Amino acid sequence: MSSHVGSDFYDKQKEFAYLQSFLLRRNLNEVFCSDYILSIVLCGQPHKETDEIMLLTFSGVKDIKIGDLGGLVRLFIHVLDIADAQMEGITYKVSEEENGLFSFYCKEVEYEITEFMRTDALN
Repeated sequence: MSSHVGSDFYDKQKEFAYLQSFLLRRNLNEVFCSDYILSIVLCGQPHKETDEIMLLTFSGVKDIKIGDLGGLVRLFIHVLDIADAQMEGITYKVSEEENGLFSFYCKEVEYEITEFMRTDALN
């Protein structure tokens, strides 16, 4: 997984622009159980089975705002490094810029292009 959010991230995100899943969770077994982790899976083409997906993982998620995720629209996720703002436990501001679907702050960003794993029993 890569944690550097540079031009490579934005180039890849253009290829994988459709929301497949949006999972917010927290580990209640850890000392810092108020920390949330958000996993977003993006796919390249809706209505087509592809071999690859883009997995985005955001750790230390705070102040999350979620709009209507029901439509099938292309996403543009913007990750802004705000480490210089010296907000405790926050390094990035993340927002979906094209449609205003979500925004939040987080401590870490990781992403990877990985093989799509079919999980339904019919395949």
